[in-house]
Formats: sequence, C-alpha cells, structure tokens
Amino acid sequence: MNSKAKKILVYIAHPTVLEVTVFRLELLGMRTTGVSSSDEMADALTAGLPDAVLVDLDLEMGEGIRWVEKIASDECTSHIPIMCISSRGDLVEVENAYKAGAKSFVISPYDPVVLETKLVALLNPHVEPVGSHREP
Repeated sequence: MNSKAKKILVYIAHPTVLEVTVFRLELLGMRTTGVSSSDEMADALTAGLPDAVLVDLDLEMGEGIRWVEKIASDECTSHIPIMCISSRGDLVEVENAYKAGAKSFVISPYDPVVLETKLVALLNPHVEPVGSHREP
C-alpha cells in the first residue's frame, strides 16, 4: 500500500453503504477506516488523525451533525476537512452541515464519480479541478 495514501475516516451507520463507500475509496488508493458507531468513531480518532472525514447525517438523533461540530471545533481536529453524506439533502440540512463545519456534501445514493471528485477537491483545495479552466 502507498505510504503517502490519504487516510479517510468514514462514519456511516448503514452496513452496506459503509462497505460500498470504503471499497470505493480503497479502489482510489486511499487508506480507509470505516466505522458504524459513535464509540468506534471516537476510538478511530484517538488512534490517529485522518486526512479527511466522511460523516453520515442520517445517523439517529442528530449524531452525525454533532460529530461534524465536534471535529470542526476541537483544536486538535479542526484542520481536518469534513464531507457529509445524507439521503435527504434538503437545503436546510446542507446549510446546517456547512455551518457546523462541513467543507463538502454529497447526497446518497451517490454517483461514485461525484464522491471521488468532491473528495479529491476536499483533500487538495488549492488544485483546480480538471476541466474547470476557462480560456479568456
């Protein structure tokens, strides 16, 4: 495995969506840790800081948005970019995610190419996406 591969922490409660998402990110050459509970999430963050976090907002009782707030507001983790994933994706939810500290958002079920594009942009904020250059 590439030692320079980006570490991605994925917190999705639904086992199939977690498995597919982790598999997809690993195909892209990323080192991925998938968790499906709050305790596993806390343990994974304690074990080592990831380069980015993907958090499910469909978790029960607002747990996903609380994790976004916690990661974004903690001095040790506030530098980690956060992408939210949700099956709803209504405007209020998206706004709340960004206000809480998310840097990106994807609606589930997602197009794997969209997930890849958004995650690469999240990990490389100073790199212009392919095809976005316009001639004057």
